[in-house]
Amino acid sequence: AWYRRGDALRELGDDEQAIASYDRALKSRPTDYWSWYWRGYSLQRLGRYRAALGSYEAAIGYKPDDYWAWYRRG
Repeated sequence: AWYRRGDALRELGDDEQAIASYDRALKSRPTDYWSWYWRGYSLQRLGRYRAALGSYEAAIGYKPDDYWAWYRRG
C-alpha cells in the first residue's frame, strides 16, 4: 500500500511525500528494488543527488541486471 501511495504522489509531483511513502514501504520490505529506485528518482528530482545515489546503489544491490537504476545512477 505504501509503495502504491508513493507512486501516486510521485506522479502528482509531490516528491517529498512520495519519498516518505517509499521509506514506509521499505520498512516492511527493505529489499524491494522498485521502492529504492523510485525513492532515488524522487530524490533526484528534488536535487538531492547524494541521497539519490544511495538509493540507486541500494536498488542495484538487489537487482544488479536492471538497466534503469544503472542509467539513473550515471
